[in-house]
Amino acid sequence: MGTRLVKDFPNRKWIDIFINAPKISAINENRTFSDIDMFPTILSSLNFKINGDKLGFGVNLFSDKKTLIEQIGLDSLNKEIKKFPSHLVYESYLLQKKSNNASSP
Repeated sequence: MGTRLVKDFPNRKWIDIFINAPKISAINENRTFSDIDMFPTILSSLNFKINGDKLGFGVNLFSDKKTLIEQIGLDSLNKEIKKFPSHLVYESYLLQKKSNNASSP
């Protein structure tokens, strides 16, 4: 959500609810997680089989596995993510765009 819509609510929180999911969480308490954990959790709630309960960096929240934030903490996770320069993603996009333009007649 853009800041225009929520600027008057600086302490807002979100809640994720899985209604009628075929699974029950192995840990019945508040968990510390991030958006990267939603990918395997949503698939699991749709009854997909996830080997090891992990996809990419995300953890299925219906499992008893710890999320990255639970393992290393939010500050450490943010430090690790910042090690990858954002310009690499942009440069990769530009290289792909240039190679596609070069192959066209």
